Amino acid sequence: METFTLKKRNRYEGVTKGCTSKTKKEITMAINYTYPLKDSPVTADEFLIIDSVDNSTKKVTTSSVLSLVTTPATSWGTITGTLSTQTDLQTALNSKESTAGARYIPSTGISVQADETINLSDSEYDDVFMILLTWAGESPGTMTLNLPTAGGANANRTIRIISDSTFEASGSHKTNVTPTGGENLDGSTNAFLINRGYEGLKIWSNGTEWFIIQQKA
Repeated sequence: METFTLKKRNRYEGVTKGCTSKTKKEITMAINYTYPLKDSPVTADEFLIIDSVDNSTKKVTTSSVLSLVTTPATSWGTITGTLSTQTDLQTALNSKESTAGARYIPSTGISVQADETINLSDSEYDDVFMILLTWAGESPGTMTLNLPTAGGANANRTIRIISDSTFEASGSHKTNVTPTGGENLDGSTNAFLINRGYEGLKIWSNGTEWFIIQQKA
């Protein structure tokens, strides 16, 4: 690293500045009063320097001195290849829920009826975070709502499932929220039962199983 020292009548003033240059010599610059440095110099200003190597006097511009002081360029890396083959990055991106409109949760309505099975692993439910269940007709019975796998893209995912007023207060309209593939829901393979209106739960996946983190009694 080179060192430049500003001199004025054999008295050091200012500070030394390091710079990057191809040469490896120390230049001592003495301000000549014929070409004084301004309080606010511009690049076209001229002044004299004394080269400490050969003691010669040279006229230089502020610009030529500043050119010796370089600022390293910022270099950004790039991601190449196909994103889908970079599974660790793809999984991390998939697990991030969009913060756009985070205060508002759009719902996906699902109409259900007795003896029906709906699989939340179907692609149409991949980006669903709020499910509003509506019971179709008045016939009592039980339907099954199968949860998607807790692993893969669903790691760290949350899903809310609620029922509306079409569910009879008597409990005759039943929906079994069921873990699949041998996975657990709150430590058990048993289903969570929704059998009346305005009931529901919020679940979260740690990548291997589902947890009930909130439910309405």
